[in-house]
Amino acid sequence: GEGKIIKNKCKKCGGDGIIYGEEVVSVKIPAGADYKIYLADGSEVWLNCGSELRYPVKFVGNERRVYLRGEAFFEVTKDPKKKFIVNTEYINIEVLGTTFNVYAYEKENTVEMVLLTGQVKINTNKAPYQSYYVKPNEKISLDKQSGTLKIKKTDARFETAWLRDEMVFRSERLETVFDKLERKYGVTIQYENFKQ
Repeated sequence: GEGKIIKNKCKKCGGDGIIYGEEVVSVKIPAGADYKIYLADGSEVWLNCGSELRYPVKFVGNERRVYLRGEAFFEVTKDPKKKFIVNTEYINIEVLGTTFNVYAYEKENTVEMVLLTGQVKINTNKAPYQSYYVKPNEKISLDKQSGTLKIKKTDARFETAWLRDEMVFRSERLETVFDKLERKYGVTIQYENFKQ
């Protein structure tokens, strides 16, 4: 079968952001919107605002490969004969059938992946090259500048709050909070340096 796109919410959309090619679909989500996409293999992808996903109309060969910039939650249909690979600029995520969240915005200093169910293998794309197997409720964080990869336990409900239209902040700099609010609501927040 072929995939389809379900547009969930759009507060300020200037077009649907969907670009169709002959064999590849590129979906760019504007600020203030999120989309749900059904891939040809039955896998489901929820794209958060300011994200982009490129994927083939039909998966051929021995793998299912998609390309992500931004944040997405994946519910991957199990297929032992065709591994599912999510490519980002800094890490690749290999899965057979699982649910996980990826945070890979271009302007952010870190790339993150949180596993909810199943098991995934993380491979870094730049030196120092590293591979890790991640378990449910573990979060990997890659520092883009140093290449340092960290794994820690986490609460998946916190990491996927955006799926419930919630925003959760813990010990984050105010600038980071404002950046996320701007992306979420498609607004510009002006502020002065709060240091005294």
